[in-house]
Amino acid sequence: MSESLVRSRLVDMFRVVVVVLMVSVHVPYTLKLPELATLYGGVSWHSLSLTLAEFGFLLRENLMLFLKSGLGRGAVAALTLVSAWFVMEGLERRNAVDVARNRLVSMGLPYVFWAVAYLMIAGGIAGANVNYRWLEKIFGIGIWPYNYPLHFVFDICFATVVFLALHALGLRNRWMVALAGVALCLVTLLWGENANRFGDNGMSLMPRSSIVLLFFLGVATHGVWKRLFEPSVLRAVSSNGVLAGLVLATLLSAHFLEYYNIAVPKDPTARGVLLFALTIPARLICGFLVFAALARVVVSSEAPAQVSRKLGFRIFCSHLIAVTVLLHFIPDGFETGYPLALFVLVYAGCVGFGVAVHYAIEAVSRLRFSPATLLARI
Repeated sequence: MSESLVRSRLVDMFRVVVVVLMVSVHVPYTLKLPELATLYGGVSWHSLSLTLAEFGFLLRENLMLFLKSGLGRGAVAALTLVSAWFVMEGLERRNAVDVARNRLVSMGLPYVFWAVAYLMIAGGIAGANVNYRWLEKIFGIGIWPYNYPLHFVFDICFATVVFLALHALGLRNRWMVALAGVALCLVTLLWGENANRFGDNGMSLMPRSSIVLLFFLGVATHGVWKRLFEPSVLRAVSSNGVLAGLVLATLLSAHFLEYYNIAVPKDPTARGVLLFALTIPARLICGFLVFAALARVVVSSEAPAQVSRKLGFRIFCSHLIAVTVLLHFIPDGFETGYPLALFVLVYAGCVGFGVAVHYAIEAVSRLRFSPATLLARI
């Protein structure tokens, strides 16, 4: 099979998998880090005095940390790089204006559709006043949109338009692109309202600084990422030794990211630029583990399965509807305990809902009636 076909199918598969992993971040499960820290401090590792219950606790919490703070948080960085990848791939076939128009339509229509759908379905069930400041709830004017994962779509559109404008003006050198990304990142830090988390810009029209920086990093290193798909490189990154090292690095990164989110003071100045910058390589490590694992699947398969590019995007846009609806019907008594089995059921339900939505839209869009073409874009 040709290298270009392997690259296309691996990227499509990667995007769907990281979206599924990202969903885990929005399914409630409180990591018991204070208890975990106490247990770490109270265990005599020389005598290995772990009871079976303590060992089970350590295993469960580290697995959840690995999933939610590691793979889940790393998925956001991975999705940003994938978005940059598709913009650069588009520029190889079309001019910057056409790419910008295509991206704004392909992301703008689903944004509005799923924002309204969430406000009407999940917001209605949860008792939200859908008539109160509904433009803010949909478009996030001064606040995060009510369907808050869609803030990522806004961030990516902002970064894409800025980059393509610079590209149309003649910016081609990858080092200059990287420098422009750093400069734009600083702009979003200085003029954005960073809420309680450094670089988040939760209460302004500025995008998140980390998304901007990662997007421009992906654009500047597009040629490097292309080399990853060479057969010899794919075999190397998917080897047993590399995968084992990435698993360990991802677990350590997950601990660091959770420490960053919880233990470090919330004041943006106290968190500091240095600590903010350290979260980016930590998240990239987590995302690269997913890529290496999928590369192992592709390398060992004579004909990797084709995965719809729209599947991941529809899971991404629709999953919060399932989260909100499912949690609304769960008894209040679960709020404090929230057992692992319940997390698994809600997580599976959210992903399953997104898959069902995708195939339902695909089926309806094949019918011969005028709105079908528009529906296929959602």
